Amino acid sequence: MTAATDPHTAQAPAGQPAAPWGPQSLDELLALQEQALANLPPHLRSSAFQTEVLKAGTALLTRMLADPAEWLRLQSEYWANATQLWLSFWARMGGAEAPAVAEAPKGDRRFASEAWRENPSFDFIKQSYLLSANLMHELLERYALPDDAAQRKLAYQMRQFIDAMSPANFAATNPEVLRLANDTRGESLLEGYRKLLADMQKGRV
Repeated sequence: MTAATDPHTAQAPAGQPAAPWGPQSLDELLALQEQALANLPPHLRSSAFQTEVLKAGTALLTRMLADPAEWLRLQSEYWANATQLWLSFWARMGGAEAPAVAEAPKGDRRFASEAWRENPSFDFIKQSYLLSANLMHELLERYALPDDAAQRKLAYQMRQFIDAMSPANFAATNPEVLRLANDTRGESLLEGYRKLLADMQKGRV
């Protein structure tokens, strides 16, 4: 019977780099995370900032309720496109060609990798995100707030949220991140997290 292998002391196969996971790496990341959260800019931790976000969202919802017909039209268009995307996905999974339902803006570096187009699953994830992002942008345009300052603030907040939710930002839904993580045995994921925490400490996030 073979004894269980300790993942922290196991040696990598010949010709492969050692996996970076271990107690020291974890302790380092936890310490960096604690520092980063403690150093968040005051405006991101303040109740005033959270109140502004809530007020802007409430104002948008109020205008939507005042004109539900337009909201229903936008929803109808969204679900028609989503249904077409679903059908296109299954067509591609079966080996057929299918036109894109939603295209990323020209020059969008987040989806520059060919894997976002060549792999039906990642293409589906990308287009689903783009459909939702387009809907949110159109909502803001159709239900523009009368106060220009409030409109700009809401547009900024919505753009921040949309950008943050991009599948390119999550390891599990980014084909390039997954490929690099496999090639480096996880070291690229640790390095990326270190950089994120460093940016948080400097107030860039």
